[in-house]
Formats: sequence, structure tokens, C-alpha cells
Amino acid sequence: MKKLKRKTKLISILIMLISLIGCKDNIFLAKMLRKPKPQESSYKVEHYKQNITDNKYTLVKADTQKLVGKTGELTKAKAKTYACFKPAKAFSQAKIKADGSTVIKIYYDRIEVSGISLNKSELVLNVDQTETLKATISPSNALNKKISWTSSDTKIATVDKNGKVTAVKTGKVTISATTAGGKKKASCTVTVKLDTGSVSGVDSEGYVEITPPKGVMTTANIGETVGPENKWKGVFIANRKVKLSPYKLAEKEVTYKLWYSVLKWNTNNSKGYVFANAGRKGSKSDGSGMTENHPVTMVSWRDVIVWCNAYTEMKENSTENCVYRDKDDHNKVLKDATATSKVDNAYFEKSKKGYRLPTEAEWEYAARWQENNDNNNAIEYGSAYLTRLDSMSGANKPIGYSGMGAPPTTPEGWEVLRDEASRVAVYYRWFNGTSWVAQTPATSGTSEVGSKAKNDAGLYDMSGNVWEWCFDRIGSWNENPTGSDSEYTVDGVVTDPMGVSAGSNRVLRGGSWNDYALDCSVGFRFRKSPVFRSAGLGFRLAYRP
Repeated sequence: MKKLKRKTKLISILIMLISLIGCKDNIFLAKMLRKPKPQESSYKVEHYKQNITDNKYTLVKADTQKLVGKTGELTKAKAKTYACFKPAKAFSQAKIKADGSTVIKIYYDRIEVSGISLNKSELVLNVDQTETLKATISPSNALNKKISWTSSDTKIATVDKNGKVTAVKTGKVTISATTAGGKKKASCTVTVKLDTGSVSGVDSEGYVEITPPKGVMTTANIGETVGPENKWKGVFIANRKVKLSPYKLAEKEVTYKLWYSVLKWNTNNSKGYVFANAGRKGSKSDGSGMTENHPVTMVSWRDVIVWCNAYTEMKENSTENCVYRDKDDHNKVLKDATATSKVDNAYFEKSKKGYRLPTEAEWEYAARWQENNDNNNAIEYGSAYLTRLDSMSGANKPIGYSGMGAPPTTPEGWEVLRDEASRVAVYYRWFNGTSWVAQTPATSGTSEVGSKAKNDAGLYDMSGNVWEWCFDRIGSWNENPTGSDSEYTVDGVVTDPMGVSAGSNRVLRGGSWNDYALDCSVGFRFRKSPVFRSAGLGFRLAYRP
């Protein structure tokens, strides 16, 4: 009986050993026998990765691996190789071949995307500005990181396949990043606004620094104009794309006091500057009622070009920064206003920071600039708000004129328009609904500079008092300002234009004390010969900061 029990026990032990030997992973045998020091063993290893499309497993690699101790060591090593898979089924199907070697099959399950996030949930851009959003997939070793980008309104902002957002027009839009299959999504609210540029306060020298928007100024609809001709439409005409560099502009027109101080400096120091005209205090030939703080008048474009160079030398004790130079020899500074051919063909040295006339585009931008459209008297020009073309600079309403789109229905309504124009400008006649009539009391001459309200940029008398010379050439009275745009175009944008390349006249802007209100509108372009002078014509200084 004892022998039978002993035999039964031995058979049980043998059966247990046989079952252990036949297990799917013979490494477990070593573990159960509790070997004190695991030894290296070589195994044939086959690696299977899970497919993205049908979830089946495909053999991707077969090699020989050495294991020391726990099977997890092999698992961790291969997980680094297949970073976007997890070895959830490692060693699940080990087989012993006839030669006694073991084949280990490792199955790697793919790691799914669990989430997506963007580096920004809100973004503010100016029109034409761009910024690239960055998407982060979780976990970092997920298999399919493909992302699609979409915009809820491409008229406001677009987004490309790399997450680059481009602002198109003002408004709000949602930019979304979606993972493959649309399972996960992250969004960013983008607000597009106008980069209206900026203006500084008046500095100690009496200049305002004007920084135009970095974006393009353009519009398909320039709004109402006093008339259909080109002369009423300014230089920011429909579909013309314009950009300007920063510049400084005097808050007031050049006074006779400042004009004369340069002439006196020139004479006392024998500097050699020659002027065709001595200038006048304001508008009256006898000087009655005129002070040295009235704008200088009776000066030609030629006089002004030479005077700018003289003023630069007076302030800096050097001609290094003088802007206006001989077109045939840019080292020569123009000093003689009676050398008509030389001065009429003056070379504008843009790199110099001396005093100069504004270009027509600079003048108009400064006259029309508004930070916003709170007064409903501006037009959106892509990246800027500009005062309506049929208004005066700084006015909150259009001037009154025959044919305007929404005319007043009462005499009092026309008077409201008159009073608004009179708040910002010194001018002669206004439209009362039936005819052009003189103001009461009648305007009889210039006023001291800065006597009316300033415009949004902090500049006085941009409409009325005296016409102001600009640097630009102009041909016919109704000329389109785009005639020489090819000379100033960079990447399809007209950058810092300076007028047409040919033409015997120079531009005047702003109107004067002796003109109708419509001539003082910010859109009106006028022209005169560079030798012309009058009691209603002066100028304003600019320079590059």
C-alpha cells in the first residue's frame, strides 16, 4: 500500500513537471524553480504591430534576443523601438521548435490619441497679420498624429495645414485643430481688428510721430466724394494697396517767425542759400492784423525746398542730413532757389533725416487718420480708418455740398454742417442748401496757426488757413496718382510713393482761408507750378524719425 502511494506521488510530480515544460513560456519554468541567478538565454523573437485601419497584427521584424531574468526587460527595450505601440500582449504565444529553441511572439497594440490642445485659446490679430498656432497631441507617443485645421469663416481669417493663421478682415472666427477621424478637437477664438497705426503726443519741438499700420491700406469702396473726378478722390483710391513708413510731421504750419529766423541765420552767417522770395506774414500785403505767428505765405515750392536744407543745417550745424540734393551729384546740397532746373529736378535722399516737405500720401494719411470710427465719419481702408473724403480734417461730419448723398432737410441742418467745418478750418464760403455764401463775419485772411481745433492725429489747420506744398510731382489737374506706382511697388504693395515721375507741377493740399469749403475737403488734390506763390499758400515740415 505504501509502495502504491509513493508511486502515485511520483506520478503526480512527473505530470506537474511535464505540464510546466509544455507551458507557453518556458521562462516561467526558471521562475518557478527559483533559480538563484538567471542566466542568459537566446530566443527567436517576432514583432507584430497592430494596423491602423483593421486592427489586425502584421509581422514587422524578426530577430534574436537575449533575456536576462524577467521578461519585462525585453518588453521595455522593444517599446522604445516601437514608441507609438504598447506591448500589451508580449510573450503571449511562445512556441518551442523541434531543435529546442523558443520562438517568442510580441504583439504591440497601437497607442490611441487621448486628447489635443492648442498653445492659445484666444488670439488677437490685426488685419494682414499672421501667427502660427501650435497643437499638442496626447499622449506624446500616440500613433496617428495627423491634424486637420479649419476656420469657421475664411472671410475673417484663414488657416493653412501647418496652423498658420492669416487675418483677413475685422471680426471673430474660430480656428480648430482636429485629430484623424475627428475624434478629438481643440479650438482658438481669433479676434481680428484693424492695426490703425499710432500717433505720439507732440514733442518738445512741436512734431507728432506718425506710425502708419504695418498692414496694407486699401479698400474697394472709397465712399462719397464731392465730385466724380480723380481730383476729389485723394491718393488712397479704390483697390490701390499702400504702405507708409513712420515719419514725423509738424503740428502746425510753418510760421513767418520760423521762416524769417532761417533767412536771418543764412544772411548773418554767409551760408550761401539763395531765395527767390522773402515770404510774408500771413495773407495781407500791408501786414495789417498779421503777426509773426501767422503762416508764412508768398513762398514758392523752390523756395521751400532750399529753405528746408537751410533749416537742417541751422539746427545741426551740418549739411550731412539735408534731404534735397542735385540729381546729378547726390553729394551736392541744393542751396539756390533761383537755379530753377536744378531745384525742379531735386533728388529726394530718403536716407537723410533732415527737414523736408511731406509726400502727398504722408500728408493725406495724417489729415485723415482716425483711431476708430466712433463718429461714423470714417472709411475702413484695410488696416486703417480714414476720414471720409468729403469731410474736413478733424471734422465729425461731411461738408455741405450740392449732390451729397444724404443732404440736410432743413436750413438748420445745413448750418450744423457749416459750424462743424468752422470748428476745424479757416475757410471762406459754405453751402446753405441752394448756393455758396460767405460766412458771417466774412473770412478776410489767415489766422494764427493752431487757432482751430486739431484733428485726431493732433495736427492743426490740415484743412483751411493756407494750402500746403507737398513734394510730389503732378501732371494734369485730374491726374490719377498711380501713374508711377511701378517705381514704388514692393511685393504688390505701393510703398512710400512720391508722386509721378514726370510733370511740371507740384501738389498742394488742404485748401485755404480764401476757398470754398469743398476745396478744404481731405480728398481734394490741387496743383501749381513750382514757381507759383500766393497769399493763401504755405507749407508744413516733416522728417524721418
